[in-house]
Amino acid sequence: MIELNHGAFHYSFRHHLIGAVPDVEALQRLLEVARAFGVPDENVTVLFGEAGERWLDMDGERHGVVGRFVRLTQGMTDEHAELRRYCEYLATSYFVVAIQVPRTSLPFDDLVGAFRTVGARDVQYFGPWVIEQER
Repeated sequence: MIELNHGAFHYSFRHHLIGAVPDVEALQRLLEVARAFGVPDENVTVLFGEAGERWLDMDGERHGVVGRFVRLTQGMTDEHAELRRYCEYLATSYFVVAIQVPRTSLPFDDLVGAFRTVGARDVQYFGPWVIEQER
């Protein structure tokens, strides 16, 4: 079972497919597809509301010196701006879903399609050196 705002804090969402999902029904459909393709629950992070914003910890304060340093250095990259955008979605009652999946894995394109089918916005893949907008 996937819990909201739970799991290990990610300093970076490297190797994650991420999107903002509009409602609980869309979230359920997306999670069903992920499970059908064999994505383990522990590879899925679902954030929601103020607790999700705190979990993202945009300034790194809640995660000590290392967290602050990582967020500071991300401030010089696109990654920080993209994470900030997901915080904005959380503030407007969207779910932010991050699925850890290699870009070269078989279910990748199907998962991108599932995000699109459920009406997700800003579907992106956070690769090792680049963030790719998925179409």
